[in-house]
Formats: sequence, C-alpha cells, structure tokens
Amino acid sequence: MDAIEDCQQITANLSHPLLDKLRAAAVLSGATLNQFLLQAALEKADRVIDREHMIGVTMADAAMIINLLDNPPRQSSALAQRFAKYSTALNDGLLNSTAD
Repeated sequence: MDAIEDCQQITANLSHPLLDKLRAAAVLSGATLNQFLLQAALEKADRVIDREHMIGVTMADAAMIINLLDNPPRQSSALAQRFAKYSTALNDGLLNSTAD
C-alpha cells in the first residue's frame, strides 16, 4: 500500500483571528501551518496519553513505598505456607509458569 493512499485528511473551520494566530505561530517556529498543527496536536496527544498512563503518588505515598522497599514487612506464616504449596505444585508439574 502506498503511504499517500494510507493518509487521512482532517478539516477544521477557523475564525480569521484564530487562523491568523496559528499562521503567525507556524511562521515563528519555521514550519508550515500544516506542520505546525500536526506537531502541536501530536504533542498534546502525547501529554494526554502520558497523563492517563501515569500513576500519581503524593510525597507521603512515595515515602511509604520507599520505606516498604527498604524495610519489607515480615512474611506471615500463612503466606509462607501458601508459597511452599505453590512451589511444590509448580515443581511437580501441576502448574505452568510463564516466568523464566
């Protein structure tokens, strides 16, 4: 498939003052209006996608996580028993693991 055939066109109705402002910004950045609009839209898209994929934590949350990594809680006997049972089942071929 030809790259040009794979392209789509986007149209927008703009007021003259808005179009003038966008053209001025494009000229100042050394780009065509189309290049400027595409770059601006891609930058905004990246920010939106990054924001939605980012897990935000407060300073208190971060300090708690670091403390837990530095000083993990002791393993309970119930957890130790479950882990031993899981390990045995895995070693006996009763479970499949994708971890290598």
